[in-house]
Amino acid sequence: MRRPHDTEPAAITASKDALKARLKALVRAQMGATGDWHPLSPGQESLWFLWQMAPESSAFSMAFPMRIKGALDREALERAFAALVARHACLRSEFSEAGGKVQQRGRSDHQIRIEHRESASWDEEALQQDLEKFARQPFDLRQDASLRARLWMRGENEHVLCLVLHHIVGDLWSLVVLMDELRALYGAMRKGSTAPSAALSKLPELPELPVTYADYVRAMHLAQKRSVYQPALDYWAGELPSDLPSLDLPSLDLPTDSPRPARQRFKGSTVFHTLEASLADEVEAFARAHDTTVFVVLLAAYQTLLHRFSGQAQLLVGTPFSGRHLPGTESIIGDFINMLPLRADFDETPTFATHVAALRDRLLQAMKHQAVPFAQIVDRLAPARDLSRPPIFQTTFVLQKFHRYEVLQNAFLPGKGEAPVPFADLELSGLALSQQAGQFDLNLEMKRDSHGRLQAAWKYDTALFTAATVENMASCFRVLLQALIRSPDMQVARVPLLNSAESAAVILAAEGPHRAAPPQKSLAALFEDWAQKTPQAPAIACKSQQHSYASLRDRMQQLARALSARGIARETMVALVLPRGCDLAVAMLGVARAGGAFLPLAPDTPPERLKQVIALSQSYLVLTSQTGEAEIRAVLDALPAAATAADAPQVVSLETLLAEEHHSDLPALPQDHDLAYMIFTSGSTGTPKGQ
Repeated sequence: MRRPHDTEPAAITASKDALKARLKALVRAQMGATGDWHPLSPGQESLWFLWQMAPESSAFSMAFPMRIKGALDREALERAFAALVARHACLRSEFSEAGGKVQQRGRSDHQIRIEHRESASWDEEALQQDLEKFARQPFDLRQDASLRARLWMRGENEHVLCLVLHHIVGDLWSLVVLMDELRALYGAMRKGSTAPSAALSKLPELPELPVTYADYVRAMHLAQKRSVYQPALDYWAGELPSDLPSLDLPSLDLPTDSPRPARQRFKGSTVFHTLEASLADEVEAFARAHDTTVFVVLLAAYQTLLHRFSGQAQLLVGTPFSGRHLPGTESIIGDFINMLPLRADFDETPTFATHVAALRDRLLQAMKHQAVPFAQIVDRLAPARDLSRPPIFQTTFVLQKFHRYEVLQNAFLPGKGEAPVPFADLELSGLALSQQAGQFDLNLEMKRDSHGRLQAAWKYDTALFTAATVENMASCFRVLLQALIRSPDMQVARVPLLNSAESAAVILAAEGPHRAAPPQKSLAALFEDWAQKTPQAPAIACKSQQHSYASLRDRMQQLARALSARGIARETMVALVLPRGCDLAVAMLGVARAGGAFLPLAPDTPPERLKQVIALSQSYLVLTSQTGEAEIRAVLDALPAAATAADAPQVVSLETLLAEEHHSDLPALPQDHDLAYMIFTSGSTGTPKGQ
């Protein structure tokens, strides 16, 4: 007779299996009926459209290169890879388009194998070139599988493996799932399993998947038909109003090195930067003190950088949400990621503390409404289509944090001296691979590495920016981030982008080299030099008069001798009451050559003002015409009684001085700093002011 407890384990196991089967049936019933061919998700439809726009581009591929240390069992790796492809239908996807409608299914006969390449004799440069060429190779989604792998054999205990996955069948979460399950399958193969199916059946870590990606897609389409996403769409329509697209949906307008092409070229590159662990610790402490996360602090700093570089008060930055809100999708490989826009508003010149608080609140609201596919938000807002840039937002921010196989993060954005990643009995380390294609104007991807540092990959569109420009932005980000968290109550517009040494260098460069000012010549000296070079060239013409440079110079020097004989010397003021014309030009040059300073006055100046200005200027001599000489004398006779004969200005006509003969030497040329002339303005109080 059997005891009850002998049958209890079997009964419990059967009960659990039945419950799992029932739950699986319920989940699939909720998601909709399954079948062979099935539609694309909204995100996949967008990726298909973009692939058709640029089929030669690798902008929507993910490449994960890794160095493998240890005695790799290549046959076990092959079988583990085959088991993985058999487990996930998305990795075997094929696409069919008919009548403008695209469908997909998992092909059972898609042969996806690891390509082997002997490279033991290659140097690192040759390896890197071949690796980049492999990563850049575009997918033909109508014919190719959307996953490929290559293994470079460097030696008995060293290999390099690169996996390339098109985004239409997977995201970064999927890549982590892929590597975690490949590790488990490889370990099982190493322990003696001889076939992929056997490995799968004996691994409790890899239970049967409760749903498929096809189930997920059907559930999304069913939710759309039932208007499940309507509340979320209403939220995003309110958060991103489209009635004034130029204002409310601003395109990122960073200063670029080249004009924006009429159509996106999807070509990019990457600049890598490392922020020290001490700064990362400060960021984490700031986040705790302000009741938020490191992600919010770093994103807020990035938004601030974009604001400072662009001068835009309103910005939209895309950030990824997992899209795996439906039950059972955590272990599925597929395109789940949902990029959503987070708005930044700098209209009120906020402090960093207030900006972080506002962003935290916006992020919480976005998380509540993250289920709606981004493609439907675009359809709802219907922004003006522009082939030169992505819709809604043109920059993204990502802070990597893996949900499983956390240590694998060491191989992504690898920093110097990163700890190796255990992979069964092997060790993996990441290889830096510069992005060769660009989906957006600028992307910033960050992670905290095994040494506590912040690693940053600045991915940029090479049609818009040079590497030097992005390097400068990355350097400014470090200075800005440190200043923001240390001075959170300062307005973000006043926080420095450069450290003190950099600021001093910029100011010095703007000043240019320090050189002594070249020697300056006076007006008279410049005129004499030019008259020496072009004596017969016409210098001035007025109605009936015309003078060459030589003639005008002779009259200037004649007048200068006459003025010198009458006491005109360095900075002596001479009032010129002459009409505009050749005589006025001769008078100005003659006074300048004598070393004096001239005060030009119109002959029709009111007598009272004429008298006032001549008195204020302390003119030593008044030079006028013969026809106006008597009138000027009459005006000056009315000067205050204090003006004695000794200090009253002389009045003489230009004609008189030019008729005199003087054979004395010319006076010395004036210096460049000597007073040349004086002009009077009316003055705000009514009293003329000389300057």
